[in-house]
Amino acid sequence: MYSTVFSAIAITLTLINLYLLYTHNKKSLKPYLLINTDIDTNKSFFEIYFINKGVGPAIITDFKFKYRGEKIDASDYNNLVQSLDSMAKQIAIEKGISDLDIFRSIRQIENDRVVLAPNERLKFIRVESEHYDLLKELMANIDINCQYKSIYDQEETVNYISGIR
Repeated sequence: MYSTVFSAIAITLTLINLYLLYTHNKKSLKPYLLINTDIDTNKSFFEIYFINKGVGPAIITDFKFKYRGEKIDASDYNNLVQSLDSMAKQIAIEKGISDLDIFRSIRQIENDRVVLAPNERLKFIRVESEHYDLLKELMANIDINCQYKSIYDQEETVNYISGIR
């Protein structure tokens, strides 16, 4: 009789321990994705990048890109490149810049998911120009919304709203 009670208690404690271990692992492998910017000291480039400051991998599942509140299809790489170019040209016209020489690179995030390991940095957009005002205006109006998840399928969202205004 006692052996049955002790067996039931042992099984119950084992199940509780397994649950606690699962929740601990789930919390200890949580990613924390940030969207940051860099401007070099000469102010000749502006960069937006993702960085995972968590302790688990971040799986980027989707992101949305807006310029001056207008949604741009970020899943179409060529569309994003063309949109960035036309935005720069429009600002150059507004600011009276005739010698527009701009270099831009955009990291293509394909339909396949991108995985960032802890402390990994992924450059998303880099724009170089000798006209700092153009860079400032261009990047001041960009908003990015990024969805990502952990390896335990916990979904999170991070937003980037430019602070250079």
